[in-house]
Amino acid sequence: MNYLSPPQDGRSQPAIFVDRSTSVFLGEKRARKDNGDGLFSFTVAARPADIPDDLKFAPARSNFRLAVAVITDTGPLMGATKAQRLPISDLGNGLVSLAFAVLPNSLADEILYSKRGTQIRISAQPDPTDDVDHTGYAPEQRRKTMQRIVLLCKEDEFRHWLGKHHDPAGLIEKASGSPDLSEQAAAEAILRRIGAHSRAEILRNAIVCERAELLIHLWRETRFDPIPISFGIAA
Repeated sequence: MNYLSPPQDGRSQPAIFVDRSTSVFLGEKRARKDNGDGLFSFTVAARPADIPDDLKFAPARSNFRLAVAVITDTGPLMGATKAQRLPISDLGNGLVSLAFAVLPNSLADEILYSKRGTQIRISAQPDPTDDVDHTGYAPEQRRKTMQRIVLLCKEDEFRHWLGKHHDPAGLIEKASGSPDLSEQAAAEAILRRIGAHSRAEILRNAIVCERAELLIHLWRETRFDPIPISFGIAA
């Protein structure tokens, strides 16, 4: 049985998780349920030994910054959001059921509504902003992130990658006849992908900035690994 098997090709883990190596683990999608309180529960099965202690032993309803990555029919897909860790239950087969409460629109449908059994790479960091305003990235970091986004939208190679993996509306393809329109379409595709109404939100909203950084890191990973990224998950 190939359940949660580690990568066998010797490739390093994707850049979006490099800084979180001690907190990354693999899980298998079990269920998604409307909790009736405005939140959805997103449940995975995982080996207890793989779950970081600060996640495993945290009190129920503790807040975490959750990052997930899956492989879809159109390629790799990642998402990041704030989540509450719900009670952990023993499945009786050497695995535990680990559930997170998330806002309905905080993760892409391809992740939230993924099929049962879909393998997911997960990073969960304790949220230091519990009960306080979210500060996240410093203003200077947010400005640099926005500048990188602006420059990347000018690159043909980046627009091609973005259009293939993160532009379900086909905005970039429709604007392919004009460099200026293609650049604008790429910017719009990014805003839709990170859940922002304008680039200015990257400066104001740390969560939006974090999503933009994840997208940039994912793009950088493809520069060194042209093969569809496995995220350490068996295809």
